[in-house]
Amino acid sequence: MKAAAEGINIFQVAGMLAELNKEQREAATTINGRILVIAGAGSGKTKTLTTRIANMIANQVKPYNIFCATFTNKAAREMKERLSKIIGEDNTDKVWMGTFHSLCVRILRKHAHLLGYEQKENRCNFVIYDSYDVLKLIERIYKTMNIDGKYKPGLAMNYIDNAKNNLWTTEYCLYNNADSETQEAMARVYHRYQEIMKESNAMDFGDLIMNVVTILEEHPEAADYWQSKFHYVMSDEYQDTNPAQFALLCKLAEPHMNIFAVGDPDQSIYRFRGSDINIIMDFERHFSPCEIIKLEENYRSTNVVVQAGNSLISNNPAPYDKVLRSNKEEGDKIEIIELATEFTEAAYVASKIKHMVLAENYNWSDFAILYRAGFQSMPFEQLFVHNFIPFKVIGGTSFFEREEIKDASSYLRIIFNRRDDAAMLRVLNKPTRGIGKTSQDAVEDYANNHSISIYKALKSVDNIDSIKKSAAGKIKSFLSTLNHLEEKSQSNMGLSKYVRYVLEQTGIFIMYRKRAEKEKDGHERLENLEEFINLIDHYEKKNPNKPLDEFLQEMSLITDYQKDGEDTTNVVKMMTMHGSKGLEFPVVFNVGWNEKIFPSWRSSSEVELEEERRLAYVGITRAEEKLFISYSNQRSRPDGKGIQSYDASRFIDEISEDIRTKSEIL
Repeated sequence: MKAAAEGINIFQVAGMLAELNKEQREAATTINGRILVIAGAGSGKTKTLTTRIANMIANQVKPYNIFCATFTNKAAREMKERLSKIIGEDNTDKVWMGTFHSLCVRILRKHAHLLGYEQKENRCNFVIYDSYDVLKLIERIYKTMNIDGKYKPGLAMNYIDNAKNNLWTTEYCLYNNADSETQEAMARVYHRYQEIMKESNAMDFGDLIMNVVTILEEHPEAADYWQSKFHYVMSDEYQDTNPAQFALLCKLAEPHMNIFAVGDPDQSIYRFRGSDINIIMDFERHFSPCEIIKLEENYRSTNVVVQAGNSLISNNPAPYDKVLRSNKEEGDKIEIIELATEFTEAAYVASKIKHMVLAENYNWSDFAILYRAGFQSMPFEQLFVHNFIPFKVIGGTSFFEREEIKDASSYLRIIFNRRDDAAMLRVLNKPTRGIGKTSQDAVEDYANNHSISIYKALKSVDNIDSIKKSAAGKIKSFLSTLNHLEEKSQSNMGLSKYVRYVLEQTGIFIMYRKRAEKEKDGHERLENLEEFINLIDHYEKKNPNKPLDEFLQEMSLITDYQKDGEDTTNVVKMMTMHGSKGLEFPVVFNVGWNEKIFPSWRSSSEVELEEERRLAYVGITRAEEKLFISYSNQRSRPDGKGIQSYDASRFIDEISEDIRTKSEIL
């Protein structure tokens, strides 16, 4: 090792290198060239990356010559915290480490003027639009361009985001990617959107990367500046790279080709966000000659858990032939549990966790419940509240706090209680029925001035001068619908059938069906509504004589529980498998492993099925000590067509028989 750079604890760096295994040490000490590190789950990737940067600086590489892109701010923070303890805060601050977006902002502050953005005192002062700003701009464009109402703004947001992930300019989209009526409309919106963004001296997140690539490709002096600055280009989570990010890495590394990429093809699960697994699969073709280093020793999980992941993922193509091995004990076999319904599944998990906390000395925070889609959390949330088990929905919204569920429950609430102002205001013009904001404000003002409920103000609509006759007519029609639904509640049609009738008559179902055609998460919202009806059906069977308003009270208890401000550290975590990536827990329950749920019914192609399998691999490899996988024989259909029988997920049979046990609780 050369003389240490200032602020470096050379003995600490040497000690860190000594702690690494052979493959980790090779990755940390190979500084020059084209290197791909295939880092399996739990293989010490972050430790290896951190040690590599410390070792580079200890060997006279200047910190500011290192460009290290991470995929999350959390990953960047964690690496910086570790680095600062070894190389000092000054050296750590000089390393160009952060998310692609944050690093691109720094580059653009210097050179965005080359693309026509405003510059003052050698600093480009463009503004960055967040998703809300983007949505509002697209809504304005829709109005001025008279875009067909069947195209929701979310569709344009997704189109523009996808275009920028692939480095498609507006000209390319207008002339080469507008084969259908929808594409042609979206290409025109994209073109106008970019014009306004430029006029506003603004960029969105997609622009940040695309504009840097454009500068590097079209302005040689800027390219030379950044390429001569960054002698070493590093990328974490390389399996999640999209084409724009890949192009950025290639351009920065072009002259010297010192590129170091770390990733795991088996954990590539973000295709829906634009990531392309072929980028990591084709590393050898892109950067030949190169060196490939495989980190195959798992420090997280028992041997049984590791073998479960290996056997499952072996059903996918494996160009790098990675086979993980555990550094830990053998461990308990994987428990596969077959249950009758998703509610008995939730009851089983609640009971099992309670028992393990009381009898086996576990804490609540040792447990995680992982599911394929957000709607699957609902029965677990309900059962955990009833069993006084502390929990938190991580990285998403509680089932009962989701927009579509609050819409549905708000209609039910005002049918039974007309004085519920919050619910009344929520659905007064939802779906849109011609009662605009001006009319709503007038109703609120009238209610406040006369100290009456919103409902009574609506009934007095003829006395509100500022409301036009057309809007007044819509309000009367709305009240008539509520009266009809209240009368219908007295019939003997059953609670779940009645709720379905309410959602059809009010237009909620129609609204979300239309949104499902155009929005990325539209189908999931429909699934949530069906799951809501399924929950009411289950409630009715369990409590045949209880009215619907008691169910609504239970819903309020659950949402209050999630907001009560109690300790959120020692709680059971509930999250999607996507949300669990990078996390680990002593005990993991993978729930809802049914065909058409997981793998998803929308994953029909081989490419989609392979990604679902990678997602299952992520779910399995989160477990440190114990892993439970459960499924139910009956559950609500994800396409919203009632309840039906379901087979166990094919992924269960792909786990080696000798490391799993099976039990039935029917």
